[in-house]
Amino acid sequence: MLAPNDKALGKKIGKKILDPRIDIVNYSSKSEYNGTKLMGAYSIDADGIKPEAEMTLVEKGVLKQILNRATPTEHAMHSTGSARFTNNPRAVSLTTSVGTLHVKATGTTDADKMKKELIKLGKKKKLEYVYKITSPAGAESLQLYQINVKTGVERPARITSAVLPTLSQLEKIAAISSKENVYNLSKEVNTSVICPSAIILDDIELSSN
Repeated sequence: MLAPNDKALGKKIGKKILDPRIDIVNYSSKSEYNGTKLMGAYSIDADGIKPEAEMTLVEKGVLKQILNRATPTEHAMHSTGSARFTNNPRAVSLTTSVGTLHVKATGTTDADKMKKELIKLGKKKKLEYVYKITSPAGAESLQLYQINVKTGVERPARITSAVLPTLSQLEKIAAISSKENVYNLSKEVNTSVICPSAIILDDIELSSN
């Protein structure tokens, strides 16, 4: 994510890639957030470089910089101290990674009003149903709920796949929850993510086949 091997993203430095209400900050040494321990904290990267405690990657939706290791690349000439050892027990390997990624938002909506906003959008688009996708804590699968725009009643719906939103779809978000969630991830590298608990998009591709 926001790493130098993403050449297409590197070419977007200085350009809008997200909704203008969004800032993305990378923390290296922050070890706790609102009482939750952060697994992404580190003081020295795998190249022996001390990273900045806080780096702004996206500001008001505009990409400012991408992460890099010690080797200069076309779009990142200097190291950001982002070389991380992977969790591969069979070999010593490195990758470029965030420490703790904080997705900040302004102009947010109270978390308990997000469903109301989703239904409001459905009515505006003259839809019969809108959909809510959740990922329960500790679960790898997604859960889909169909919400009747007229009655507000929601029921589980089957889903076999969901296409993640593209950057272009995230340039204009209908609503962003004011509530934040904290996730600790350890699949490849120990990282943490702080982000809004929910967003509302105009469109997303789902499949039940």
